[in-house]
Amino acid sequence: MADMSREGFEQREKMQSGAYNLEHFGAYVAAVVAIAMAVIGLLIGFGQLDAWDTGLAADEVTAPMSATWWDGVLWLIGALSLYMLSTALHQTQHHFGRMPSSLDSTNRTLWAGEHLAAYIAAIAAIALGVIGLLVAYDAFGNDNTVFDGLLWMFASFGASIATVTLHTVGHHQSATEEDYIMSVVERYSTSPRTTGARVPGTERRP
Repeated sequence: MADMSREGFEQREKMQSGAYNLEHFGAYVAAVVAIAMAVIGLLIGFGQLDAWDTGLAADEVTAPMSATWWDGVLWLIGALSLYMLSTALHQTQHHFGRMPSSLDSTNRTLWAGEHLAAYIAAIAAIALGVIGLLVAYDAFGNDNTVFDGLLWMFASFGASIATVTLHTVGHHQSATEEDYIMSVVERYSTSPRTTGARVPGTERRP
């Protein structure tokens, strides 16, 4: 029984380690892409990357904002969305805290539900951002402008904020000192104590 319990702990630790590696790598990717989008946004906004502007006519905007300024804002909001995703995915401490399987049913359900919802929100943020770029550049041929794309990009930003909120699940793993000690003993003990021997000084008095 003890060996099976030990094997179960090792399997769960392996799963948590895999999730940690995936999220940590995803955080790096999101950060790199966010930096790239921010640089592109600045270059477009200052008119240094004309090939990437959305073709917004000058008479469609009012001073002092130029057409290229709005194009730059589009990319910068996308960068902010990815920055938020990077922050969310870099919060990985909960994968090395108290095992979710050792929590009470309420906290275990909340931990799993919020963590899954965070993944869904992250996917939604990426999808909305891609749609925002496609709409802004009128990829669907509906005479869309950068302003239409901005609406989608703001939705992406909102989804990324939701990801940060939902991925902060460590508070469901809070444990008393006794619970923590017991979890460590159960996780790292190699075999149960099978003898009736007592630690010296702990014998019961008649």
